[in-house]
This record gives sequence, structure tokens and C-alpha cells, in this order.
Amino acid sequence: MKRHSNFWNTMCARLVTGLVALVGLLASAGTADAAAILVNRSPTPPAAIVNDGTGVEYYDWSIDFDTNPDHYIEFILDPDYEMVQCVFHDLIGFSNPMPAQWQTCVYVDDSTSWPQLPPLVGMDAWTAPAGAKLGRYEIRVQYYSIQVGDLWEAEAAVVFYVAQALGDLDVLV
Repeated sequence: MKRHSNFWNTMCARLVTGLVALVGLLASAGTADAAAILVNRSPTPPAAIVNDGTGVEYYDWSIDFDTNPDHYIEFILDPDYEMVQCVFHDLIGFSNPMPAQWQTCVYVDDSTSWPQLPPLVGMDAWTAPAGAKLGRYEIRVQYYSIQVGDLWEAEAAVVFYVAQALGDLDVLV
């Protein structure tokens, strides 16, 4: 009988230890993200633009944060996940070259307008060139802080489509 008692005592101790660890994990998860991003796109509807050189996708973003900002990046990926547009926004005056993966981005020195209180807001547009790949595109915004370093602290994305033509809907009464 004593053997079963030790078993149950051990199991209860492990259960309590596991619950304490879980509560600690959940409590820290609430503070892990000190930044949040909201990205919007238009036109909406439709969720598509044409690839004849006249289709324009407009987008805007808002970045809220509690950390010390370093930079943020806005970029658009085509259906093959190749970057078709990229802008690197430097918030502190980068003395070193941009990280290698962002060398093809347009560099914008936003450090002259910094510091500003959160949220950071911005807008941009992309015109689908004639013959652009058809399919699903993603607009992404990533925020990087001094505390987190080379990894993004927050990211948001929104999707739109590039099509050969947009249809018309007629409402029949």
C-alpha cells in the first residue's frame, strides 16, 4: 500500500510542478509581444488588380510598440515569394550597411523624424507592371527593435491578387 502512496505523491508533485510551469509560461506569453502591426489594403473590394500596367494596390500600416525601435521594412512578395517591392525604413540612422537580405530594398532614412510617439504610420502603393505574374501577392510589414536585434519583433501581412481582368457584376431585379 505504501508503494501506491509514493506513486500518487510523485504524480501529484509532477502535476503541481507542471501547472506552475504552465502558469508561468502563459504569464510571460502575454508580455512577449511588445509590438503590434496593422496592415490594410485597397481597393477592397475587389481584392484584385489587373496586370496591364494600370492596376494599383494601395496599402497603409500602423505599428504600435513599447520597445526602442531600430527599423521596419515593408515589402511585397509575388506568387513565387520573390520580392517585387521593398522599402527599408531606418529609424535611428544606420551607421552600418543594411543587412544582406535587404540590400535590394529602397533605403529611407526616417531618423530625422524620430523620435515620435507610437504608433508609426505610413502608406505606400504598388503598380502591377504589364505582364506581372498572376496570382496571390502578400504585403508584409516587419518591425525590428533594439531589444530584439536581427529578428523581427512583430509582423503583419495582407493578401491581394493580380488578375488579367476584373469582372463586372450585374444585379438583376
